[in-house]
Amino acid sequence: MTIPYGLLIVYRRKAGAGEIASGLSTPTKLRRMSVAHKSNTLTQERLQELLHYDPETGVFTWRISRGRSVAGSRAGAINHHGYSQIQIDGVIYRAHNLAWLYVNGSFPTISLDHANCVKSDNRLDNLRVATNSQNGANYRVTRRNKSGYKGVTTLKRGYCAKIMVAGDLRYLGFFKSPIDAARAYDSAAVDAFGEYARGNFI
Repeated sequence: MTIPYGLLIVYRRKAGAGEIASGLSTPTKLRRMSVAHKSNTLTQERLQELLHYDPETGVFTWRISRGRSVAGSRAGAINHHGYSQIQIDGVIYRAHNLAWLYVNGSFPTISLDHANCVKSDNRLDNLRVATNSQNGANYRVTRRNKSGYKGVTTLKRGYCAKIMVAGDLRYLGFFKSPIDAARAYDSAAVDAFGEYARGNFI
């Protein structure tokens, strides 16, 4: 089953006692349901009927009161991945996809990238369509990286620079200095990803 990028998941309470409000219930109280028949039902008109989106702040607010949500209050919650999500008509959507629908009239056909790497920053000028490869290129170095530099692996006798492009792992060379390896990654990232590249010194 193909699920569009705008759709996240549908949840209901185990006891069947109504739908959750604003996606704030804990996962232990929820069970996943099939969403194939609801995946394309949300329209720009319906979204704008329920919510107001400010493209300069990236914030959604409710136009009307619904359940626990009061008109004028901020909509949604931050999930454990760091994304803002909002429940509409029993379906939970990531807010950046709703922002795209709100402004452009349709969900993005491919993924959206947060240019500044802040997953909850849904200002319109921070959102851009991206392939999976471009999206994956725009991330900061992880804490698990012992070298301290993106694209650099620490070895016994030096440092290895490598980059993933469209699922293809490319080795860029071995270096005595982690800085030289990091610069090699940065150069390759710019060549491969252009404006989507997020390196160590760029």
